[in-house]
Amino acid sequence: MIDYEFKEIKDFEKELINKALLERNLLRGIYRIFSVSLTWLLGYLAILYAQTPDDLGFKIP
Repeated sequence: MIDYEFKEIKDFEKELINKALLERNLLRGIYRIFSVSLTWLLGYLAILYAQTPDDLGFKIP
């Protein structure tokens, strides 16, 4: 059995995961397809959201 907590995630895998997240796929599907743990995926999401600026530049007409 693979210990997904300690699996090294390569940069190209992260790029594919980023694309899957943009497509609004279910998190369960993403962590199963890419063989990562849910804990790792949620931590990665927290990092991505922290990098998102608070002001996205959207102006209400």
